[in-house]
Amino acid sequence: MGSESHVFVATVLIDMYSKYGYIEEARRVFDQVVQMNSLLWTSMIIGYAQSGRASDALELFEHLVTKESYLPGHICFTAGLTACSHAGFPEQGIK
Repeated sequence: MGSESHVFVATVLIDMYSKYGYIEEARRVFDQVVQMNSLLWTSMIIGYAQSGRASDALELFEHLVTKESYLPGHICFTAGLTACSHAGFPEQGIK
């Protein structure tokens, strides 16, 4: 299996664990991936936001943009805005 297959499987696992409330397991999968891509970052940010952990979602989004120097796509950006909305941080969303 190539690295693209591993990323696909990891993304699906993150999504599944997040939806069933196993956000720590989702994070473990996320942390084990060697070759990160936008789908993985977005899946983890969405997982945090949907699990009521908006602060973690925003922290991860911030890390992605500042430390990884990544320009988020529209889906990832929407995930960040969703986290701001759930957390009650409209000012963060405007930034």
